[in-house]
Amino acid sequence: MSTDDVSMVAIDGRDALFFLIVRPGPSSNVLLEHGGSGLSKPQAAYILRQVADRLDAESAAETAPQPPAH
Repeated sequence: MSTDDVSMVAIDGRDALFFLIVRPGPSSNVLLEHGGSGLSKPQAAYILRQVADRLDAESAAETAPQPPAH
């Protein structure tokens, strides 16, 4: 996705404990925006690690060889 494909997004984060927005950045990197109230940065980092572990597991399951159908 290039930065030319960006669309406008509206987020109502008033009731969010935490939010994270990942956008494409220059030079093939990413830009992060985060905020919220109700979670400390360490608490948010812990939750994000759990989410990352779940995404890794789902990705591994999707790419695992499937047994032949009988």
